Amino acid sequence: MLGTLGVLVAPHLGVPMVLYPLFGLGLCTVMLHGQGLRWADTGFRWRGLGVRALPVGGCLGVLYAAVNVSVIGPMLALLLGERPDLSDFAFVREHFSGYLIALALAWVIGGFYEELVFRGFVHGSLSGGCRPGGCDPGWRSH
Repeated sequence: MLGTLGVLVAPHLGVPMVLYPLFGLGLCTVMLHGQGLRWADTGFRWRGLGVRALPVGGCLGVLYAAVNVSVIGPMLALLLGERPDLSDFAFVREHFSGYLIALALAWVIGGFYEELVFRGFVHGSLSGGCRPGGCDPGWRSH
């Protein structure tokens, strides 16, 4: 509930979107510790990150962006009758350094934060629970 409240209220308070991942990671970390778990129990391992993942993830990201720009975005604009407000990203058009910053943030936020939180924390929790030692879809707490 705290996470949902934070996501719904933060934009109206002028909180920069770059702080959302810090809030999300902090909230998930507190929730894990409250259950006696660590990030490793969700399946995350620093050793598991390989060099091959970067080009594969990059290619998939470019493919998704192409589909998003050419199909998903126009379809949503047609269905909703309005285009999204992208004014938060004006700095990307104005300066090349802004583009590089946005690209680095997208890699960190999209590639690390979202995968860690959603695939590790949320999926592990919804698929049956996690316990010290790892997530097991067949495990249920009684």
